[in-house]
Amino acid sequence: MKYWLLLFISFYTLLSNATNWWYQGYVITNDDEKIYGEIYVPPHSQTTGALVISGIDLEGFYNRVWFKHDGSESDYVPEMIREFGFTYMGSDYKFESTCLHFKSIVKSERTKHRFLNVVHRGNISLLRDCRMFQDGVAGRSGYPEYLTYYDYYLSSSDGKLIRLFSSNETEDLKMVLEQLGMDKRFLYSIGRIKVRTLADVLYQYDVWLSEQKKPVQVVI
Repeated sequence: MKYWLLLFISFYTLLSNATNWWYQGYVITNDDEKIYGEIYVPPHSQTTGALVISGIDLEGFYNRVWFKHDGSESDYVPEMIREFGFTYMGSDYKFESTCLHFKSIVKSERTKHRFLNVVHRGNISLLRDCRMFQDGVAGRSGYPEYLTYYDYYLSSSDGKLIRLFSSNETEDLKMVLEQLGMDKRFLYSIGRIKVRTLADVLYQYDVWLSEQKKPVQVVI
């Protein structure tokens, strides 16, 4: 009884504090027009329907986004816009519309349009996709459980997109980065690379590139 009372109080407090679930953001149309407005951040999981007690659940944003501008609301899927982003609790989130290609005997499954989460954007960008599958094994609550899979992609400024795998280690990743145009001098100067450290490596590369472009001062 005490457990359910505490749960009810927590739920009521959450709803009371959440006056709305619209946050400042933007969309970029396929015509390259940037429109500012508000993005809807749902208070519950788009897959399971469970209430998000803390943090943010991004799973629904990979498929569609609700945008409000000048009092009107629009529902966008990846084919309709190039990008969207918003600020939630001091953190910035960006999603980029991408057409993914897969090998499949079913023609309709060979291409899929998704909003990919931008983990890092720079000379070479790191993007993340999220897929959830029902495990088929019910938990103690009696509800189905879900497994979450993340796919990572590297993209270059000229439009190349390469999917990564969790098994990729240093040499594989260096080969991929070289294909995407990373300067060999930087590649040879860094040590081991893993998928989970890629965002830091790409940031360091952007800093390194900017330093290479600085004019050399000649002292006479």
